[in-house]
Amino acid sequence: MRRYTNTGLYLLAGLCIILLFFGGPGFSSTRSHKQLWNLGHVPAFALWTWLAFSQWRRPATWPPGLQFLAVLFFIIIGAALTESCQTLLTHTRNGSMEDALNDAAGGLFAFSAWHYLQPGRRPLLVVVALLSGLFLLIRGVLPLGAALLDEYQARQAFPVLADFENPRELDRFYSTASHYSIEAGKAYHGRQSLRITFSTTKYSNLSLVYFNRNWQGYDSLVMEMRNDGETPLTIACRIHDSHHNQAYKDRFNRRFTLATGWNTIAIPLLEVRFAPGKRQMDMTAITDVTIFTVGLSEPRTVGLDYLRLIKQ
Repeated sequence: MRRYTNTGLYLLAGLCIILLFFGGPGFSSTRSHKQLWNLGHVPAFALWTWLAFSQWRRPATWPPGLQFLAVLFFIIIGAALTESCQTLLTHTRNGSMEDALNDAAGGLFAFSAWHYLQPGRRPLLVVVALLSGLFLLIRGVLPLGAALLDEYQARQAFPVLADFENPRELDRFYSTASHYSIEAGKAYHGRQSLRITFSTTKYSNLSLVYFNRNWQGYDSLVMEMRNDGETPLTIACRIHDSHHNQAYKDRFNRRFTLATGWNTIAIPLLEVRFAPGKRQMDMTAITDVTIFTVGLSEPRTVGLDYLRLIKQ
């Protein structure tokens, strides 16, 4: 029976290695799905650490301090290897400190469990390892809880996609070339809006990536944008679905000129639907709404508020 159990554990350990590089959530998956998948590092490293210590008999003869250093070394080397391989060998996954901390949680839990099965007294280092693993696990679970809460609130607020009355809404957006934060006192609707500073990079952008994907039955996407400058500012908007092939003609593209102050931008969804040159956009699977500037000579600041879908 023990042989079959060990074989099963080794097979499961091999499956965990495969899942590091294949499967899992995609770009359009929900934040909660991605956070839950990231927590898979905890049981994976717990299993690998358990096998390393339980199958190699020598650690049982070492003093507790050396055992603890050994598990830390195993966690550091294992995390560095897995995160580096994810970055180098895949195009969709990148190593991250969050994953490494989840690795550490799993390794420390496994070390504690292994040590509690050994005869004799339980050294203080085992308690330290257990409490450290628990702290890291709680730290890893908190983003999952925040994502679930914001997804629930987003479902309740739909067809409003973002109104910036809650700081968790910031996590619905993503940018590599602009700075954004919630600003009180300059709202078009409610009490707060989003302040965006577009940089002078060729394409300075802000993307809404976490939202209700099904826009079927609605007529327009409407957003309020505030130009804080004294001169007009040209803003581009692109929208695409989950079938997008990254070609310019396979998505919706439009430019708008913002006058000083608040501007209402209304995008007819019929135009979005027929924007791709060789097909119709899937209005039940919209995955990205991006606003961006092109080649600004100096940084410009705008406000964004009350992003919503409407029916005529």
